[in-house]
Amino acid sequence: MIIKAIYDEDLNRLLKEIGSVSTERASYVETIRNLPKDIADQIENRDPSLWWVSFRPIHDETLLGPFETRSEALKAESDYLRQWMKVS
Repeated sequence: MIIKAIYDEDLNRLLKEIGSVSTERASYVETIRNLPKDIADQIENRDPSLWWVSFRPIHDETLLGPFETRSEALKAESDYLRQWMKVS
């Protein structure tokens, strides 16, 4: 059985009680210097203090940002993934 969810430590513990769990990355929330090079090369604003969200791990070329804070980027990531899970 496959369950899609945004990672949560409490949910992870619960699922482990039921059976084996496999967690896969759905996105990157990083500053430009920590994004994969091919993604970073697409970005014109090279400010190293800004945050970006890439969904490349789920084969989605969407790139969100820039964000002034990591928490803003994490919220955008979560909102996007919740919508993505509804339609996929």
